[in-house]
Amino acid sequence: MRNLTLLFLLISSQGFSQKPIAALEIEEATTLYRGYDNIVIPAVTNNKKSNVSLKGSNATISKQENSNRYIVRPGESKTARLFIVLEKNNKIDTIRTIDYRVLNLPNPSLFWGAAPDNFTANIREQRLFLKYPPEIPFNATFTIESWELIHKNDTIRGDRNTISSAEVFLKTITEETRIQINVVGLGPDKLKRNISGSWTVHPWESEINQSRKMMIECGG
Repeated sequence: MRNLTLLFLLISSQGFSQKPIAALEIEEATTLYRGYDNIVIPAVTNNKKSNVSLKGSNATISKQENSNRYIVRPGESKTARLFIVLEKNNKIDTIRTIDYRVLNLPNPSLFWGAAPDNFTANIREQRLFLKYPPEIPFNATFTIESWELIHKNDTIRGDRNTISSAEVFLKTITEETRIQINVVGLGPDKLKRNISGSWTVHPWESEINQSRKMMIECGG
């Protein structure tokens, strides 16, 4: 469940007899992020069955089908402006104008298999992942374009998120050691990011023996 930030806005509308109360519910944060589907939910009470919609400047806005949710994609400026609009009997009333900061998405974390940076990884894991940890509630997909694995004076490079080409080298490690991996990643905002991580690993053979031991124990 993603965190919701609810902004309650008390509005006095000149075009309507009641005083509507409007709210914007932004699912990730009060900031809008470039290259990302920011979900915004305008809500207005005492609107006398008026049609509620969301408009904006420095932002592309589209409504999700059969939903009161809007997808907001801000432009390159540092701020975007959103408008809560009521429409009834050919009357259009902007009841709230709100300015938001516009930022790039935060950098994701690098995982070796299931292990995040600065943890112990299974040296036999062949896949890398760029993603947000559970405490960051963004639904964004990142791809890895290239990587380099560094151990002491040795460096091995490859493309995408599979490090199988480093297997021969990794099998030569005979003691617990620290390995650094640097990647170039691409996010939904089309920005390239240089992300690094380091992990403790155990020798290849010891991981195989540990896996066999666990299989025997689980098998009774």
